[in-house]
Amino acid sequence: MDTNSLTVKMSDGSTKLVVLSSSTAFMQSTKAVVSDVKTGDTVNVVGTANSDGSVTAQQVQINPPTQGGPRPTVR
Repeated sequence: MDTNSLTVKMSDGSTKLVVLSSSTAFMQSTKAVVSDVKTGDTVNVVGTANSDGSVTAQQVQINPPTQGGPRPTVR
């Protein structure tokens, strides 16, 4: 993770590079910023798939820990 990208672990165990831009919105129960995302957080990413397999994020939602099945997490 850095200010330009996140690597997330998908529920199937694979990883996905998420590219961040100045227009990427970060959400939690209140408005958030990139520094609010911590390693191990559960996130939902909305964005556009790139030809290299990464995703350019339009929105990253920071979710509270869940008790259920696996969800994508920041690595």
